[in-house]
Amino acid sequence: DSYVGEGAIPDEITPSMSCLSGGEVNDVWYIFTVTSPGQLSFTITPNVMANDYDWAVYNLTNAACAEIATDPSLQVSCNFSGASGPTGPNQPGAPSSQGAGGSPFNAPIMVNAGETYVINVSNWSSSNAGYTLDFTASTAAIFDNTPPEITEVSFCGPEPTITFSENVVCASVQATDFSLTDLNGNAIPILAVTGDACAQGGTFENEFTLTLGGSLPGGMGILSLTGIVVDNCGNVALASIDTIAQPPLGLMAQQDSLCEGGSTVLSAQTQAGYTYSWNVGGSAMPLPVSPLTTTTYTLTALSPDGCSISESVTVTVIPEPTATFVAQPQVCVGQPMDLTYTGTALPGASFAWDFGSGQVLSGDGTPTPQVVWTNGSTPDVSLVVTQYGCSSAPVVETVTVLAPPTSDFQAAPNVCSLSPNTISYSGNAGANATYNWDFDGGMYAVGSGPGPYQVQWPVPGNKQVCLVVTDNGCVSAPTCKPVAVNPPPAVGIEEEVDQCLSGNVFTFAYEGPAAITGYAWDLGEPGATSSSANPTYSYQTAGTKTVVLTATDANGCTSTAYSQVNVRPQAELAFEAQAVCAGLETEFVNLSQIGGGATVTLWQWDLGDGSSVVDVEPSHLYADYGTYEVQLTTTTIHGCTDTLVQAVTVYEQPEARFTAEPVCDEEGMTFFNASVYEQQGLTYTWDMGDGTVLPVASRHTYPAAGTYTVTLTVFSPDGCADTYTGDVQVHPRPEADFSAVNVCDDEAVTFVNTTQIGPGGELDTYRWDFGDGQGALEANPIHTYRQAGRYPVQLYVESTFGCADSLSREVSVFPRPEVRFSREAACTGDSV
Repeated sequence: DSYVGEGAIPDEITPSMSCLSGGEVNDVWYIFTVTSPGQLSFTITPNVMANDYDWAVYNLTNAACAEIATDPSLQVSCNFSGASGPTGPNQPGAPSSQGAGGSPFNAPIMVNAGETYVINVSNWSSSNAGYTLDFTASTAAIFDNTPPEITEVSFCGPEPTITFSENVVCASVQATDFSLTDLNGNAIPILAVTGDACAQGGTFENEFTLTLGGSLPGGMGILSLTGIVVDNCGNVALASIDTIAQPPLGLMAQQDSLCEGGSTVLSAQTQAGYTYSWNVGGSAMPLPVSPLTTTTYTLTALSPDGCSISESVTVTVIPEPTATFVAQPQVCVGQPMDLTYTGTALPGASFAWDFGSGQVLSGDGTPTPQVVWTNGSTPDVSLVVTQYGCSSAPVVETVTVLAPPTSDFQAAPNVCSLSPNTISYSGNAGANATYNWDFDGGMYAVGSGPGPYQVQWPVPGNKQVCLVVTDNGCVSAPTCKPVAVNPPPAVGIEEEVDQCLSGNVFTFAYEGPAAITGYAWDLGEPGATSSSANPTYSYQTAGTKTVVLTATDANGCTSTAYSQVNVRPQAELAFEAQAVCAGLETEFVNLSQIGGGATVTLWQWDLGDGSSVVDVEPSHLYADYGTYEVQLTTTTIHGCTDTLVQAVTVYEQPEARFTAEPVCDEEGMTFFNASVYEQQGLTYTWDMGDGTVLPVASRHTYPAAGTYTVTLTVFSPDGCADTYTGDVQVHPRPEADFSAVNVCDDEAVTFVNTTQIGPGGELDTYRWDFGDGQGALEANPIHTYRQAGRYPVQLYVESTFGCADSLSREVSVFPRPEVRFSREAACTGDSV
């Protein structure tokens, strides 16, 4: 039978180093040792003569198979002839190396005892028919004392296969020579062992298939060679225990533990003809990876005959430890501060702290150090944590190291008893500081925290005020200051009798010891103060006034005395009277204010025109217009009087009048304004009675005859008004008209008067002019014209109110015809 593939060591045949230009092509290797020197000759005879086999011989006396690819001196004979049929080194005088166009036969090879050689037979035709290898022509003796051994056990497909290191005798291979168990030790029956060459009648084979009587879970198990299997030289195969599995891939990671963000390279032992794939995609080999988390990578290899094997490697990503920690944001100078690590590092991690100018008291390099600072500052505390070689990013926290606050304060060194001493903090503490004050018996109603406080001591004597300040946990040294508390002087105010507001003058007098250095009077009205010992003051308002005297002695102590005086109120007089037009009463409205519990007992009015009245709110009719000085005088129950003089005005009242003569229709009517007003500035409104309103109406034409009511309203500049209403007459005007029939001369013409006049009108006069020098005065005259012609006739009419009209119209008088004829004598029967 013929082999396929390249064998256990691929690519030993390198075309640049050998005449076998095709490299390994379904090769088989024969290794032997020379026992006696001579010529080495052999013939390869194909079972099918059309097949082409090539071959080469290498001296491995001092070399290994793997060196064939790199050391050309190991090749002692080579034939790559393209001829089919027998070939070999059995033709004396032939070359020791022949290419594709050469003869299939080389010269015999001279060998020495002890030398080891290997023959490589290349199945160029890839035929399974096989060949015969015959060494009969050799004069040198060779032997094989190397026992065969199982070099590979695999489980690809339904049955396992085993491969021996060399051909073994088919008849020596039996199913009973082997035993098989799964990985749990359970026996799997082997029913038969077969080889392709053996099945076809061959004598030798190196690859056999096991027919099993049960399944092999996972295709993995333990195969043991326990029987006797021999090669052609009688060498017994080595007993062995082999694991049935695919050839290992040798998958490994350059680094199987990484810090976050790290990279590594995955690699494996590749086999020629295999294809590879990664569970993360791709087939690159080696494979660089940068996993974000711990990841298992699986490489699957697929052999040329379809068998697959997978191996996995896990790359552990070590999480970067965090370096968070808890530190007090503020600490006082000299106060130890404990820091506590709060990150994710596991026990065994290392801690690199940096405290700036701080001094480590304990725990340096541990998760819980203690540190102290000796001066005020804002140092940065930083930490880097390292775990399994992976270091965290640094974490930095700024700490404020506070100097203790000062406790200084301000307070007057001398103060009077029961007088406030303003005490306030003047140090450098912050807004959140706390203050522990000791006022040595002093009392305060105002003040908190840093102050200011208004502190009073009820008992005179020497006191001491002390303060301790705590700011952000830092406590100051105490500060104490002495305060001398002096007694106040005794003072009083002499009494004053009550006075009325008008003309009041009060003189106040101090009562008390003479050792007073200052007086401060508050006389009970805004701005009414004095520093005199005996001030004088006139009050501006009525009421009970509280007078306060604050006296200061030589120690600066003050004492206050109080007194009250009554300023009797008077009415705050005010009244108003609206200006009126003459003829109307003036109403007085009393607007006076009465305060302070006072009561007015008398209201006296002098009205300015010689009359007076006692009343709260009188009314009065002045006889004439003008300005009058009115005086109001009041008297209160306490006898306090007051007077107010105020002008009151009475305006002149105008009198509206007009006259107008009657007119005829369509004539303008003249109006004569006869209004009476002694001053200037009157304005007028004329209502003409026909819907027309005019500011001036000296003449007005009415649209029709009738009686019209005319109203004249006059207005003074002061708003006084008067109205006069009168009727005016517009008489109707007649409308002259007549009719007459034309006649022949010497006939009488009757004139029919058709004149019209409106209601209320009556015709009184008719005058006719007949156009021929004649006339008449009656309403409907009759007139005879003596001659024919055309005559202009005029009628003039007039009403009883003198309203007239006239009309002219032409009358025709036609001439009368004159009839005449002549006659002649004629006989009967003649025409005339």
